[in-house]
Amino acid sequence: MSKDLTVSRDDRLLAGLAYPFWPLVFLLVYLTPEKRAIRFLRYHSYQGFFMGLALWGGGVLVRTLAAFLGRNPLFGLMLYPFVKLLGWLSLLAVLYAMMMAWRGQYVKLPFVTEFALPFIDEEKSVAEEDSAMQASGRPQ
Repeated sequence: MSKDLTVSRDDRLLAGLAYPFWPLVFLLVYLTPEKRAIRFLRYHSYQGFFMGLALWGGGVLVRTLAAFLGRNPLFGLMLYPFVKLLGWLSLLAVLYAMMMAWRGQYVKLPFVTEFALPFIDEEKSVAEEDSAMQASGRPQ
């Protein structure tokens, strides 16, 4: 975890909100060239987006599996604490990532960061091209 000292307070707030409100912040950062040019925001918005998708998809999968296996009373009794534990662990993971982003740090989440890094670095070149076009005054 490294800390970026050049990030403003507003950028840290937006990066922190990228985890609980991942669809909104991702769209805001992705559609705004000024925000997309800031690597810290791009890093946390993509990471929050992929983490949110993974938690949402995993939640749907676990709840569907629990609904089918829960028809048997024995499995239902065993699955209920497991499903609740997964829910609490996902909430703690989101809170941890949110707090680290709000403090101005790059947090590495297992599997999510490795998956998001190619997208983050690809967007860097696109954001630089957009900034160069705007600076030269050429229409996009």
